[in-house]
Amino acid sequence: MSPRRASLGGLGVVETPAAGVEAMLSLLPERLSSSLKVLEPACGEAPFLRAFARKYGSSHRLYGVDVRSEPLAAAAQALPLAHFFHADYLLWNPSERFDLILGNPPYGIVGDASHYAIPELLTQKPIYKKFFTTWFGKYNLYGAFIEKSIRLLSDRG
Repeated sequence: MSPRRASLGGLGVVETPAAGVEAMLSLLPERLSSSLKVLEPACGEAPFLRAFARKYGSSHRLYGVDVRSEPLAAAAQALPLAHFFHADYLLWNPSERFDLILGNPPYGIVGDASHYAIPELLTQKPIYKKFFTTWFGKYNLYGAFIEKSIRLLSDRG
């Protein structure tokens, strides 16, 4: 299962095959004992939230964040009870924490001189570097997404 780079403005978007989404969800228990706050960062059309909702129903609070408005609108239409935010996930500062964070973070190095370059975020790089303790050298964006997600987990997350 090889992810292919999407042609969506070079923001490091990597489309997740449905089999990959299902494989990740298969790691969760068959039944959940309580309602969860579930977040999908860089959600696009929210494939992980959609699959989660199909598997576990509507008793959970679903959240998605993305910098791209078109896929976010499609996600909101598919999951009208979910909460979606048009924002840069790495700079987004929600007031609550989440029990489960599912997703496929963007992949690439912020800049223009690398194999997986993301020049569109070059002006953001100094800001990102202030917020992430793991950001050193030619840093791949997915690392910042993982660091941010760990920070956003609740005590039971």
